[in-house]
Amino acid sequence: MKPLLFFTLCLLVTWLPNSHATSDITDPSKNPFSIGVGFGGVEGLIFEGSMRLHRNVNLRLQHAQGLEYEKYERYLSYDYHYYTDGSMTSLTADFHPFDNGFFLSTGYVLNRFKIKGDSEIPQGSRQSLGSLNVLGIPLISATATATDDITLDAKIRWREHGPRLSTGWLFDVDRHFLIRFEIGALFFGDPTLILVTDGEVDGTDINQIDVVNEERSEQIDSFDKKAGKYDVLPIFNFGMNYRF
Repeated sequence: MKPLLFFTLCLLVTWLPNSHATSDITDPSKNPFSIGVGFGGVEGLIFEGSMRLHRNVNLRLQHAQGLEYEKYERYLSYDYHYYTDGSMTSLTADFHPFDNGFFLSTGYVLNRFKIKGDSEIPQGSRQSLGSLNVLGIPLISATATATDDITLDAKIRWREHGPRLSTGWLFDVDRHFLIRFEIGALFFGDPTLILVTDGEVDGTDINQIDVVNEERSEQIDSFDKKAGKYDVLPIFNFGMNYRF
């Protein structure tokens, strides 16, 4: 379904008015170097440099800071912190099949983007008729006292490298400025969930408490069953390039 949609989009683009047939965009006599800045739905703030290798081929080096997102929640008197972290760096080849701004791209990405979460139950915290709970994981049931700070660090991360495919259009503003629009996908495979707990409950290391280890394993197994939904991350970005 996805390849069919992509192919259909490409066909529709070829029907657009070819008013840029003699555009400076593909003119080999122009300076082949350009720089750009943009913003993407997953990639966040983007910086790039590009070089025209041929009338129909452009090479791009792109660095994306990663979408910045941060959220705080409070549950059972404890704070939970969720946030994104990490960047993406890619080398991409753009193919311009027509003498206009339309392009098809393929490339490879070095990925450091991840989603993190952490929480802490301070030493001396006591809870009864329930369980100590960090990021939804019950650490121990019944009455329990944190005899040392209890922390949980969670991380969702994808493979550290993978291919990218996209298509887009360059709109010629004047002889120096171009507006860029691009859609596509990043292929990093299924993400993995990593959970790290530390601290003591009633004088016992929480990593030696069976119910904690069982619950952590169940959380990871539950995530793994849904991870296939997130093996492809979308590319949806726009920006402006300056041609020297």
